[in-house]
Parts: sequence; C-alpha cells; structure tokens
Amino acid sequence: MKTPRLLSLFAAASHLLPISSLATSVGITTVEQPINLGAKSDPGRIPLGRVGVVSNYNYDIHRFIGSPRPCPDGTMRWENGSELDQNLASVFGISVEPEDSTSVPGAPVTLRIKKWPAPAYSPYTKEQVLAATLRCLVNSANGTPEQPLDVRVIAEGVDDQPLEKKYSGPYVTRPGALGEAISPTVIPDTTSEWDARGIEWVVFPQVTRKPVVPSQPPSMIALRADGDGDAGWFLLPVWGNGENEDAPLALNASSAPLLYSAAYRSRAGPEANSFVSEASDGRFEVSGDSVTFSAVQVPADTLAATILALVIAAQPTEVLPLRVSLHLDPQSVLRYSAFRSAAGWRETNRNPDQIVLECEFVWDAAARQLAKGSVPLVALDEEQRLRFIVPVKARAEPQEDPESQTRPSPAINHRDSSVPEKRADSLLDLYNKPGPFSLWKVESTRSPAE
Repeated sequence: MKTPRLLSLFAAASHLLPISSLATSVGITTVEQPINLGAKSDPGRIPLGRVGVVSNYNYDIHRFIGSPRPCPDGTMRWENGSELDQNLASVFGISVEPEDSTSVPGAPVTLRIKKWPAPAYSPYTKEQVLAATLRCLVNSANGTPEQPLDVRVIAEGVDDQPLEKKYSGPYVTRPGALGEAISPTVIPDTTSEWDARGIEWVVFPQVTRKPVVPSQPPSMIALRADGDGDAGWFLLPVWGNGENEDAPLALNASSAPLLYSAAYRSRAGPEANSFVSEASDGRFEVSGDSVTFSAVQVPADTLAATILALVIAAQPTEVLPLRVSLHLDPQSVLRYSAFRSAAGWRETNRNPDQIVLECEFVWDAAARQLAKGSVPLVALDEEQRLRFIVPVKARAEPQEDPESQTRPSPAINHRDSSVPEKRADSLLDLYNKPGPFSLWKVESTRSPAE
C-alpha cells in the first residue's frame, strides 16, 4: 500500500502550531466517499470517489468520509430540485466518528445515522448509503485478524435502529502478521466491482441496475503528493453536475476543492487539481475527441501526469482515439523537451512563433496500459496502477530549464517557484487560496469515454 505523503516544508508553518505538536510529520493520503450523482444515479450501485487528506501520521482522516463534497462545476439540477453536495453520506446524514482518531483500527469507529429524511431525488435507501459508507471506512482502516476494525452503528431514528445490529461488528480486510490469506469480512447485501478507470462500485445485487456505462462519466485529475516519502500524484475521479456530459474531460481545467485538512483546521478544502494549482497561465480546450494545451505555464511533470489522467478518464480506443496537442511558444520548448523526444509525439507545425506537438492515444483497458502513444516523465505505479502516478527520469537530452526541474513547494499552493508573488506565507494559506487556472473552452458533442 502506498506510504503516506510527507510535506517537506512543515517547518515553514511550525510557528503556527502549539509546541506539543512540533514533533510531527504532515502527509497526504486518500480516503473514499460514496458519490452522489443526484437524479442520474444508478439505483443498483454506488461509485466511491477518492479525495485527498492532509494529516499528521494519518490521524483523523476517517471523518472526512462523511464530509460534504462540492461539485466542481456548479449545482446539480433536475426537474424537481438541485444539489451541491456530491457525498451521499453527507446528504443522508451519516457521519464517521472514531473514538480515538489516532488509533484506527485500534479503537472503535461509530457510524452515526442522523434522523434525516432521505433526499427525494435519490434512488437509494439509507441502508444502501450506510453500506457504501461502511465500505469506504473498511477500505481505509486496514483491519487485520489480530486487530479488526470495530464498527458500531448508532441510529438516532427508530426506523433505522435495525441497521445497528446488521452492520455493527468486527471487519477484517488485510492479512495478519504472518501474511496468511484471509477472507475479508463481507458487508451485508453488497458486492464490489471495479470499472476500467479503477473506481470501486458498491453493488446491490437485489436491485435492478441501469446500463453499465453511467450517464454521467467522470474525469480524472492528478493531485501532487509532495513530501519526504514517495513522490508522485494521486489519481482522483471527479464528476460534473451532469449539464456537460459530452465533455467530462473539461473538468481537468476546473477547480476541485477535494483536499481536506486534518492537520490544520480549515473551513474550506484546498485545491486537489495540481494542473489548476500549479499553472500560472495557459489555455485548455476540449473539442470532440481532441484536447489542446496552449501556452501553458505548468511544471512539465504535472502536465505529463495530467495527460495520463486524461487518457485514463477518456479510455480511448482504436476506433475513437484521444488526440492531445501542445502549442508551445519558443520560451516553452526547453521546458517541455521531454514531450518533443517521446515516442509517438510529432511536430505538426514549426515557425518562429509556435511549435505544435501532437500525440494520438489508445488505451488497453484489459491490460490497463497504453496501446498507442506515450507520456514522458511519469508512469503508473505498479502496485496501484490506476490510483497513483510516479515520476520517471527523463532522458538527458536536451537539458530542461531550471523552472521545469524544480517541483513547486506544497507550502506555496503547489505553484511554480518562479512566481514568488503568488507564494503563500504559510502552510495554512494552502487551505484558503484558490487556484488561478480557469480558462477553458468546450466544443465537444461526444465524449471519448462514451
């Protein structure tokens, strides 16, 4: 399992912390939330969407399973209502409350069901949402035979009290100290399946399902995991409000406040889309089956991670490939030289003012790897192929400029170090400052994922 991400600039914010907390390590990890797709939800299954959490040694991360999840492109609307919150646990009133947030699975965790009515627009029952929320919890708690996760369901309403006995109890998901094979604890009346994007769906076999392809496909964003541990980017799925289903890839240029803070209290989650938070300029366009980056000013490795995330989201085929274009000015050529020399990339235009690099991508869904095209500087992690992207060394030719070689600090809102006026004063500023990248254009009538 991927080790926690450690932020290297904790010292920059240590003056803001009580003395008792100075001996600490702040890191980034992920938890899942049951996704609310409003009236367009599939009644037979619920997708689980990962979010980032900044924490101290993974303390206090589990409560965010029940935290509100903002829709990245505005309110979900339908004929008889609207909804801003994409977390089913949050809208159904189900909270995750560890008895000791520094000791999970060592201490019991309560799933509290508030006496709230189910939203009229949702096809799910409170029991189904409870089961999906429980799946998110057991996935992150790592209960073992020696130390199982002790789940205690508490229902505030009389009608929900039968769920207490049904879902309370010990849950085991990982082998014990001897590494022997185990049978994971089954969540009642559910199974799990994983789609081509690596997203887990909690399935209710007794309920009639909609067609396999959801009406609201997600895109994937890359969240940089800076720090003292393994470098890379978490892949996070993002769903839109359903009003632009023919161009879900446009979400990659939208702000995604899906990075929560357990280490520092904050009322608003910070930016989880590193392409947005690290960009100081540029344009992102989606047109049909093509994506174009024009005059972007973003670290080359983050651009690479974003392109790989787009390919995984689009699931392009030989019949319907994904075409990616980079429009570079002369000052940007050295920064993105790795793309210029990568297999499958070609120059389609070269003049004194602009160089255009293009690559066509095809994804092998069965093998979970590229069948055509290449992405330099990054690769999918072998252990978590559709969850984490790792950096790889670029060829030594030619030398990239210093700006593209230096990773931006997590304490300055993940921005390029060449833009000092945009730096945050401390790590706390990371949780209160939006990203600047909002220019994008959508001209799509068909999604490559469809």
